[in-house]
Amino acid sequence: MAPHHYRSQRGQAAVLTIFALTTLIGMVALVIDVGVWRTERGHMVNAADAAALAGAANLNRGASSAEAIAVQAAKVNGATSATATAYATSSTIGLDTVRVTTTAPGKPYFAKLFGISGFNITATATARVYAYTGLDDASLVPIGVTPDMLPAYGNEVDLKMSGGGCPTNNCGALQLPYQENGCAAGSGASAWRDLLSETTTPCTVNVDDVLTTAKGVTAGPSDQGMDTRIGSNGDTFDQVVRTDPNGGLSTIIKDSPRLVQVPIIVDAVTGASAFPQGNGKVRVVGFAYFFVTTWGNGEIKGIFIQATANLSSGVTGPVTGQTGIYKLRLIS
Repeated sequence: MAPHHYRSQRGQAAVLTIFALTTLIGMVALVIDVGVWRTERGHMVNAADAAALAGAANLNRGASSAEAIAVQAAKVNGATSATATAYATSSTIGLDTVRVTTTAPGKPYFAKLFGISGFNITATATARVYAYTGLDDASLVPIGVTPDMLPAYGNEVDLKMSGGGCPTNNCGALQLPYQENGCAAGSGASAWRDLLSETTTPCTVNVDDVLTTAKGVTAGPSDQGMDTRIGSNGDTFDQVVRTDPNGGLSTIIKDSPRLVQVPIIVDAVTGASAFPQGNGKVRVVGFAYFFVTTWGNGEIKGIFIQATANLSSGVTGPVTGQTGIYKLRLIS
């Protein structure tokens, strides 16, 4: 009887060993598949993030365009399908948010042995566009632009005019507060020239601040300031700005003395998109980027740009009006 008993135990051990090996192989297989699924999930998260940011950068073209571009970006980044929704965060704010969901089929390999068939891997991301509502950057110049000029994005226009075309005796010059003056605005041609040349540093200017215009052509100080700021710099527009092929927000790819920040202003009394008479008061309603192409005889020409920025300082807030300097953020 004893030998029979030992043979029975050896048979049980073999069965247990086979069962344990099968379980172990199954667990290893599932671990491999889970690792693959985690990688594929990461790809979908990245695709959703990229798509949401691309859509938000095109909200200036309307909801349908932003949604279509978001879906296209998701597919370029590996999603099989995607949905996108553009919306405003409140009734008083224009379109400022894009939410994207990306989908791709999961690939079960060893998991098929355990009855796990096809399934979808999804990810969701939301991006929001903000406007810069306060700037204290040295690139902020003491020149204002009215909202009526801003539709000319991409075309060469006059930022500061020379004598013949100045409306209401204002050619575009503003009195900005600067640090060397205790953050009070300085008056006179020399104060304006020094701000234009970056010899002095502007203090923070915020949306809704009221500034005073500096009337007259101030041709000499204008040219001197630009000569000091830009000098012989030969940066071209394409070296500094990468435009969006779909017409969305551009991207600043190089810091350049030719790239300046300009307050967008309206008449502080009437709210009109125009300069007031004489040394009048204007209210800041936003900020714009401007690439300087040429200057001389008190005139400054260049191109207005709608672009995203990640400035080291400055204040951002909801997009409530016309502006040209934005910040994009993933919010979930």
